[in-house]
This record gives sequence, structure tokens and C-alpha cells, in this order.
Amino acid sequence: RQMPLSELAEPILGGTPSRLVPKYWNGGVKWATAKDIAANPGRYLFDTNETISEMGLQKSRAKLLPPETIVITARGTVGAIVQLGEEMACNQTCYGLLPKQDIYQGYLYYALKNSINEIKSLSYGTVFDTITMKTFDSLFIPTPDLSNQKAIAAILGALDDKIELNRKMNQTLEEMARAIFKSWFIDFDPV
Repeated sequence: RQMPLSELAEPILGGTPSRLVPKYWNGGVKWATAKDIAANPGRYLFDTNETISEMGLQKSRAKLLPPETIVITARGTVGAIVQLGEEMACNQTCYGLLPKQDIYQGYLYYALKNSINEIKSLSYGTVFDTITMKTFDSLFIPTPDLSNQKAIAAILGALDDKIELNRKMNQTLEEMARAIFKSWFIDFDPV
């Protein structure tokens, strides 16, 4: 069966504390932006470029989202998707999706990844493409029973984990190659 995303998850729009109040910034709450999400190479987001304080969180529309929350970019770079690796807030260019009923978050993440082109086609705007709350009413997600959702998410999650491991191994090998090259051809260290 196909169900609108708005019936499966509650979209939570992020917010930004005032930049005019220094006490709202550089605190202990990670604060994700569309740039952080679009630049994230894997499934889970752990690091953000900026942080806000507890006071900044309370004095803005930003909301603290739990780990595993799916976050989708809604303006500019539409349709970049991550799951939060830890508790964090996001700005108003992103929606957090909190599951409502009979939907497994891991499955919903992959269903949305599969629907990226449809999500982009539902966005609109003159300067920036934008996703609104109405977009979530128009996006239909196939919803098999919960046991099948978990099985699908487990298989795709295992593949993602392997891809992430390979990416990290490649990064390590590249750093080693650069260090050897510098040692031999720039610093002229003995072999």
C-alpha cells in the first residue's frame, strides 16, 4: 500500500537563533544546516560546522531531534537526506521527520532515498527550490508490513555500512600515499 509521507512521519521544521546574540552560539548543541547534510558522505550525520547553546535552542524555533531522526533538506539543495547519528537541532532549511505509526525509520530513510527525483519534482520556487509541508501530503511511500520494512532496511543498511567502510579505507590509503610521496619526493627521506 502507498501512504502519504505526512501520515507516516511528522515533519519538524528547524530554526535559527538570532545571530545578534552571541550567547546563543558556540554551545553544546550541534546545529545542522543544509550545507552540512549535503556534504555528508554517509548515511549518518555526526558533525556540524556550527553549534548553538541551550539558550539559543530555547529562544528559537530550533528543536532538539533524537538520534536516528531522518533529516531532509528543504531549500536550495532539495532532497539531501541523512539520519542523525546523535541528538542535534537543525535550521529552517531542513525538516526532521519523526515517525508516527507502523513505520521503521531505517526503511523510511531508504524509501525516501529512492524517491529523491519525485521529491525534487514536488519542490517549487522562483529563486530556490523549496519543499513545504504540503509536499509531504503529495509524496506517497510504499509501506509493506513492519517485518518486511525491517528486513529491507537491514539488507540496505549492511550494504551502506560496507560502502562507508570502503570509503574510510580509501581515505586512509590516500593519506598514507600522500605521506610517502612527501617523504620520498619533497623531504628526500631515505627509503
